[in-house]
Amino acid sequence: MCDPTILNIKRLGGDSTTDTKVLFIHGFGADKQSWAGNAPAVFDMAESLAFDLPGHGESVNVKGWHDLQSIADLIARNNACAQPVHLVGHSVGASVAVLCAASQGIRVQSLSLIAPLGLGQGVCQSFSDQLTSLDNEADALDLLQSLVHNKRLIARALAGLLLAHLNKPGARESLTDFARVLHQSGDHLHAAFAKVAASDLKRQVFWGKQDNINALNANDALTFGGDWHFLDDCGHLPHVEHRTFFNNKLCELIKNYGDS
Repeated sequence: MCDPTILNIKRLGGDSTTDTKVLFIHGFGADKQSWAGNAPAVFDMAESLAFDLPGHGESVNVKGWHDLQSIADLIARNNACAQPVHLVGHSVGASVAVLCAASQGIRVQSLSLIAPLGLGQGVCQSFSDQLTSLDNEADALDLLQSLVHNKRLIARALAGLLLAHLNKPGARESLTDFARVLHQSGDHLHAAFAKVAASDLKRQVFWGKQDNINALNANDALTFGGDWHFLDDCGHLPHVEHRTFFNNKLCELIKNYGDS
């Protein structure tokens, strides 16, 4: 029987004999499958890992968390992260990655962050409120398409999958709890970002110029540091809308870390 206080970190693929590991952390309302277009890019050089955040995917019933820091602590307790790891995170998943690095519960080699909560102008609360109350495919599709600049990238089938998840026992309630935590995370997130900003940890940040979920604040690049990539014709999902560019930059960072 699975321990409900342990996040189930799964291997997506890649070289399991190497010491190089990459852990992907998805954003609100998504799951580990959202990295299907990115994780294979590093298979030749690393082992790719991912998990579902509490309230998402297969982690609807995960216990032992009450805020984003406690999720970072759950990650640290997982044997899959006993070795140093490169962290890749989107939105609130990127914030969890920063908390992992700041608390040093695991040995983080680099951060690749996509529109992280804690930077920018703040995640639009109406998005999370609407997502947890969706009850039809048309509204679900409209909401998912608000994540991107090119709406054709979001297929109707994704709306059906989201609704199917929301209709699972306990899923809607768990996501509602997660949304509440997401919007109450300001102070400890700011401290974590400041700690990472003052460090020499290798990091890169990706942001769509047309992000309507967590709008860009260009001044963050000066205070947080690292390599920043501002992407045209791009919303809240740069790793989807500019997949090749993102994958190349991720591979470069991992390769250069290994060569340094």
